[in-house]
Amino acid sequence: MDTPLFSIIVPVYKTEQYLHQCVDSILSQTFPDFQLILVDDGSPDGSGAICDEYARCDSRVTVIHKENGGQGSARKAAVAECRGAYIVCVDSDDYIAPDHLARFAEAIEAYSPDVMLCGATRFSETEQTRLRTLLPDGLYVGEDLNKIRGNLICAEDGENVVLYALWSLVTKKERYTAFQSPVPGHLSRGEDLAVTVPLLDRCQSVYLMDYCGYYYRDNPTSTMNTFRLNEVQQMKDLASYLYGILDAVYHGKADM
Repeated sequence: MDTPLFSIIVPVYKTEQYLHQCVDSILSQTFPDFQLILVDDGSPDGSGAICDEYARCDSRVTVIHKENGGQGSARKAAVAECRGAYIVCVDSDDYIAPDHLARFAEAIEAYSPDVMLCGATRFSETEQTRLRTLLPDGLYVGEDLNKIRGNLICAEDGENVVLYALWSLVTKKERYTAFQSPVPGHLSRGEDLAVTVPLLDRCQSVYLMDYCGYYYRDNPTSTMNTFRLNEVQQMKDLASYLYGILDAVYHGKADM
């Protein structure tokens, strides 16, 4: 367990009503070789205490308590504690299927890809919707990677061919660290894209999985569903960041 296959990062902020379901789904995985890092991002509710209780009961759990800085800063704080070969990101109001890690472990054993991508099941109290990649499952290397890279910002028909949320990716630690570390700390809207888009642009192999065992809660209080006064500036800052680091081939699309 000193070098587990997976390090799972869970930023935690004001999700005490969902946190047990999230953490229990991780600790009950059929594939047990993982490290779980819970980052209490200055949460004002009882989330921090819940994290500490899990750490007392399971040696695979590490807890970080920090001042509030957003999901990006929470993930950056976790990187220094990660011992796993691959990084998994889970949001604290979501949960995963029991065989979630096992599926990725099988792909790693077969291909050792830089990145693995899955779909998700978006759910609310009344409905569920499956979010799938628009490309066939399997390994993408060499010229086949252009099927992903050529549509990273916007596909010709306006649809994204893959999901961009960090929770949809499982990534080699060194790859994840290289693209998480330089993201501006103030970004809160679209900070996932600031990592995943350049990561997918630069990686050498991607394994796509037609699998939707990540359960994404349609939470009205989440960052994605909460309007902030600096919303427009956040989008401009994200666009500027991506424009600066992506290859010139994307500049035309970004200007459209």
